[in-house]
Formats: sequence, C-alpha cells, structure tokens
Amino acid sequence: MEKVDEDEEFDKLDHILEQSGCLKELEESKDCQYTHNDWRKCRDTTQKLKDCMMSQQLERMNRASLARSQK
Repeated sequence: MEKVDEDEEFDKLDHILEQSGCLKELEESKDCQYTHNDWRKCRDTTQKLKDCMMSQQLERMNRASLARSQK
C-alpha cells in the first residue's frame, strides 16, 4: 500500500473545500469553534456553513438535471 504524504492529503482536502464554494463559511465556523471551544456558541456560523453546503448541493443537482434534460 502506498503511503500518502500528509501535506498531499491536506492539499486535496483544501481543493475539495475550495470547490464547494463554502470555504469562507467553513473558516468562520472553525475560527469560532477554536476561539470559544464550545460548539454551542458557534451555532450561527455553523448554520451558515450548513446553508451554504445545502445551497451548493441544490445547484449541483439542478445543473445535473438540466444537463440530462438537454440530451
């Protein structure tokens, strides 16, 4: 089994998160949790991240549906 460099794994993760369109919201949520050490104090930022991810998922589904209907 090939050993994967830890930095390479983080680069892949960063790339995926950048493509999600919600990197800013993720960073805000992580910063809040780091600052407060209590997820309950970060509900607003976590909800914004969730809303962003849901919005992005709906956009991807709509694009896929549109592409199928144009075939």
